Amino acid sequence: FALAATLVLPAAANAATPDRDERIVFASTRYPATNQELYSVAANGTGLVRLTWSETTEQHPDWSPDGSVIAFGSFAEGRQSIHVINHDGSGERRLSPGGYESDDMEPAWSPDGSRIAFASTRPYNGAWHIWVMNADGSGLRQVTGAFSTSPAWSPDGTRIAYVGAGGGISVVDVEGGNPDQVTQPHGDITDERPAWSPDGTKLAFARRQTFGDDPQLYVVDADGSNERQLTMTEGASRFPSWSPDGLELVFTHMNRLSVIREDGSGMRPLLEEP
Repeated sequence: FALAATLVLPAAANAATPDRDERIVFASTRYPATNQELYSVAANGTGLVRLTWSETTEQHPDWSPDGSVIAFGSFAEGRQSIHVINHDGSGERRLSPGGYESDDMEPAWSPDGSRIAFASTRPYNGAWHIWVMNADGSGLRQVTGAFSTSPAWSPDGTRIAYVGAGGGISVVDVEGGNPDQVTQPHGDITDERPAWSPDGTKLAFARRQTFGDDPQLYVVDADGSNERQLTMTEGASRFPSWSPDGLELVFTHMNRLSVIREDGSGMRPLLEEP
């Protein structure tokens, strides 16, 4: 399965579900990198490969559905923009359309690989909203009208989950319209980085104190029912991504890639710190 994870911490990771030859792609500051770079590793934790060698941060990687390329956020041009590289780290190129003084981040491929959703401060470096573009950077279109980040395509390609202004997770039709709120955290609670289960029935996410840094993993049905906590760990657990069979999630716990079963059992490290 293919994974993508991202953390701005020593030896940390933003993980993306395994895809190409059952490999996980993630961003990490693991030695000898001096900033976040992209890596891939086999789903069993072996065969670690560094993919980028940049002087700037690379983050939030996401495999294309066919496993041939990886989209990610890059600071190579100062402001953050969406770039893609081939699965082996070759052929890096910018995908974000130009013409705006804005930041683009958190790319998410549509299930058919034809489009990419992302969060952006377009058109004039304003609030974050969800936008969609074609896989070649054309066809730019705004999807949400209110503050929103962390887009995630539903497996059937019809909906996008995201984190809204109140810190809860909402779902909107890909063509736009009124969103449905899935989680409704109270007070000083914020939800992060929703991830659809492969069958589209559930969303995994991290929940934390708004001004804290100790998130834990949760799962909720896509209609907002049956919310349950998966992890109760010491230290941060975040950036969940599902295995293709929906039985496990890969995530980051205390700056390292870890795996847990969908029912919250069997948590184990996948890749230790270097």
